[in-house]
Amino acid sequence: MLIKVCRCSTLTFLAGFLLACAPHFYDGEFARIASSEALGVVRSERVYGDCYRLFSPVPVVYLVERDAYTISIVHGMRYWPEFFLSAVAQDGTPMNLAGSGIHPVIAPGGGDVRRLQDRRGTVVTHRVRIDSLSEPALRFSVLDSTGRVTGSEEFSLVTESVSCMEIDSL
Repeated sequence: MLIKVCRCSTLTFLAGFLLACAPHFYDGEFARIASSEALGVVRSERVYGDCYRLFSPVPVVYLVERDAYTISIVHGMRYWPEFFLSAVAQDGTPMNLAGSGIHPVIAPGGGDVRRLQDRRGTVVTHRVRIDSLSEPALRFSVLDSTGRVTGSEEFSLVTESVSCMEIDSL
Protein backbone atom coordinates (compact mmCIF):
# COMPACT_ATOMS: atom_id res chain seq x y z
CA MET A 1 0.00 0.00 0.00
CA LEU A 2 2.82 2.41 0.89
CA ILE A 3 4.58 1.73 -2.45
CA LYS A 4 1.41 2.62 -4.40
CA VAL A 5 1.05 5.88 -2.45
CA CYS A 6 4.71 6.81 -3.06
CA ARG A 7 4.49 5.96 -6.76
CA CYS A 8 1.27 7.94 -7.12
CA SER A 9 2.78 10.92 -5.26
CA THR A 10 5.86 10.83 -7.47
CA LEU A 11 3.78 10.75 -10.66
CA THR A 12 1.57 13.57 -9.38
CA PHE A 13 4.65 15.68 -8.57
CA LEU A 14 6.20 14.98 -11.99
CA ALA A 15 2.99 15.84 -13.83
CA GLY A 16 2.66 19.06 -11.83
CA PHE A 17 6.27 20.01 -12.54
CA LEU A 18 5.90 19.43 -16.27
CA LEU A 19 2.69 21.44 -16.39
CA ALA A 20 4.31 24.30 -14.43
CA CYS A 21 7.20 24.66 -16.89
CA ALA A 22 7.01 25.96 -20.42
CA PRO A 23 9.74 25.77 -23.06
CA HIS A 24 10.50 29.08 -24.77
CA PHE A 25 12.14 28.88 -28.20
CA TYR A 26 14.14 31.72 -29.76
CA ASP A 27 16.90 32.34 -32.28
CA GLY A 28 20.50 32.86 -31.29
CA GLU A 29 23.89 33.09 -32.90
CA PHE A 30 26.78 30.69 -32.78
CA ALA A 31 30.33 31.62 -33.74
CA ARG A 32 32.76 29.03 -34.91
CA ILE A 33 36.35 29.37 -35.92
CA ALA A 34 37.07 28.68 -39.57
CA SER A 35 39.23 25.61 -40.12
CA SER A 36 42.98 26.03 -40.17
CA GLU A 37 45.98 23.72 -39.92
CA ALA A 38 46.90 24.97 -36.46
CA LEU A 39 43.45 24.56 -34.98
CA GLY A 40 42.12 21.30 -33.60
CA VAL A 41 38.56 20.64 -32.46
CA VAL A 42 38.72 18.86 -29.11
CA ARG A 43 35.01 18.69 -28.30
CA SER A 44 31.74 19.09 -30.23
CA GLU A 45 28.24 19.10 -28.76
CA ARG A 46 24.67 19.19 -30.00
CA VAL A 47 23.44 20.97 -26.87
CA TYR A 48 25.95 23.50 -25.59
CA GLY A 49 24.12 25.59 -22.98
CA ASP A 50 20.85 27.30 -23.67
CA CYS A 51 21.03 26.62 -27.42
CA TYR A 52 21.05 23.45 -29.46
CA ARG A 53 21.64 22.05 -32.92
CA LEU A 54 19.05 19.53 -34.03
CA PHE A 55 21.05 17.73 -36.72
CA SER A 56 24.76 18.20 -36.23
CA PRO A 57 27.00 18.99 -33.28
CA VAL A 58 28.99 22.21 -33.17
CA PRO A 59 32.60 22.63 -32.05
CA VAL A 60 32.75 24.00 -28.49
CA VAL A 61 36.42 23.46 -27.54
CA TYR A 62 39.37 24.21 -29.81
CA LEU A 63 43.07 23.68 -29.13
CA VAL A 64 46.10 25.37 -30.69
CA GLU A 65 49.51 23.88 -29.90
CA ARG A 66 52.65 25.91 -30.55
CA ASP A 67 56.28 25.32 -29.55
CA ALA A 68 56.09 27.86 -26.69
CA TYR A 69 52.45 27.54 -25.56
CA THR A 70 49.07 25.88 -25.90
CA ILE A 71 45.83 27.85 -26.33
CA SER A 72 42.35 26.63 -25.45
CA ILE A 73 39.38 28.39 -27.06
CA VAL A 74 35.98 27.51 -25.63
CA HIS A 75 32.56 28.58 -26.89
CA GLY A 76 30.30 30.07 -24.23
CA MET A 77 26.94 28.61 -23.24
CA ARG A 78 24.65 31.50 -24.18
CA TYR A 79 22.68 32.60 -27.23
CA TRP A 80 25.19 35.31 -28.16
CA PRO A 81 28.53 34.41 -29.76
CA GLU A 82 31.21 34.46 -27.09
CA PHE A 83 34.53 32.70 -26.65
CA PHE A 84 36.55 32.01 -23.52
CA LEU A 85 40.30 31.53 -23.87
CA SER A 86 43.39 30.51 -21.95
CA ALA A 87 47.05 30.04 -22.76
CA VAL A 88 49.67 28.06 -20.88
CA ALA A 89 53.41 27.80 -21.45
CA GLN A 90 54.91 24.37 -22.08
CA ASP A 91 55.88 24.18 -18.39
CA GLY A 92 52.22 24.77 -17.36
CA THR A 93 52.63 28.42 -16.39
CA PRO A 94 49.52 30.51 -17.24
CA MET A 95 50.09 33.19 -19.88
CA ASN A 96 48.27 36.44 -20.55
CA LEU A 97 46.34 37.32 -23.70
CA ALA A 98 45.95 40.78 -25.23
CA GLY A 99 43.84 41.79 -28.19
CA SER A 100 40.81 43.68 -29.38
CA GLY A 101 37.77 42.83 -27.24
CA ILE A 102 39.65 40.29 -25.10
CA HIS A 103 39.21 40.78 -21.35
CA PRO A 104 40.32 38.77 -18.31
CA VAL A 105 37.58 36.69 -16.70
CA ILE A 106 36.60 38.65 -13.59
CA ALA A 107 35.65 35.71 -11.36
CA PRO A 108 37.41 32.63 -12.80
CA GLY A 109 36.16 30.34 -10.03
CA GLY A 110 32.65 31.74 -9.71
CA GLY A 111 29.18 30.95 -11.00
CA ASP A 112 28.80 30.83 -14.77
CA VAL A 113 32.53 30.54 -15.46
CA ARG A 114 32.92 27.57 -13.13
CA ARG A 115 29.90 25.88 -14.74
CA LEU A 116 31.42 26.51 -18.20
CA GLN A 117 34.79 25.09 -17.13
CA ASP A 118 33.14 22.02 -15.59
CA ARG A 119 31.00 21.42 -18.67
CA ARG A 120 33.85 21.91 -21.15
CA GLY A 121 36.63 20.34 -19.06
CA THR A 122 38.88 23.34 -19.71
CA VAL A 123 40.18 26.18 -17.52
CA VAL A 124 39.57 29.65 -18.99
CA THR A 125 41.16 33.00 -18.11
CA HIS A 126 39.88 35.44 -20.78
CA ARG A 127 36.67 36.15 -22.69
CA VAL A 128 35.63 37.94 -25.88
CA ARG A 129 32.16 38.77 -27.19
CA ILE A 130 32.30 38.20 -30.95
CA ASP A 131 29.55 40.74 -31.65
CA SER A 132 31.80 43.45 -30.14
CA LEU A 133 34.58 42.91 -32.69
CA SER A 134 34.90 45.31 -35.64
CA GLU A 135 35.48 42.43 -38.09
CA PRO A 136 34.91 38.67 -38.02
CA ALA A 137 38.39 37.72 -36.83
CA LEU A 138 39.87 36.77 -33.49
CA ARG A 139 43.32 38.39 -33.16
CA PHE A 140 45.45 38.37 -30.04
CA SER A 141 48.97 38.22 -28.67
CA VAL A 142 50.22 35.69 -26.15
CA LEU A 143 52.33 37.27 -23.39
CA ASP A 144 54.70 35.62 -20.94
CA SER A 145 54.78 36.49 -17.21
CA THR A 146 56.99 39.53 -17.88
CA GLY A 147 54.61 40.93 -20.51
CA ARG A 148 56.85 40.03 -23.45
CA VAL A 149 54.97 38.92 -26.60
CA THR A 150 55.66 35.23 -27.17
CA GLY A 151 53.37 34.80 -30.17
CA SER A 152 50.45 36.21 -32.13
CA GLU A 153 47.34 34.41 -33.32
CA GLU A 154 44.61 35.18 -35.86
CA PHE A 155 41.53 33.13 -36.64
CA SER A 156 38.68 33.87 -39.03
CA LEU A 157 35.22 33.59 -37.52
CA VAL A 158 31.95 32.41 -39.01
CA THR A 159 28.68 33.33 -37.27
CA GLU A 160 25.56 31.28 -37.94
CA SER A 161 22.02 31.13 -36.62
CA VAL A 162 21.05 28.53 -34.08
CA SER A 163 17.84 27.56 -32.27
CA CYS A 164 17.74 28.16 -28.55
CA MET A 165 15.42 27.00 -25.79
CA GLU A 166 14.83 28.10 -22.24
CA ILE A 167 12.44 26.43 -19.81
CA ASP A 168 10.43 29.03 -17.92
CA SER A 169 8.52 28.41 -14.72
CA LEU A 170 4.92 29.49 -14.80
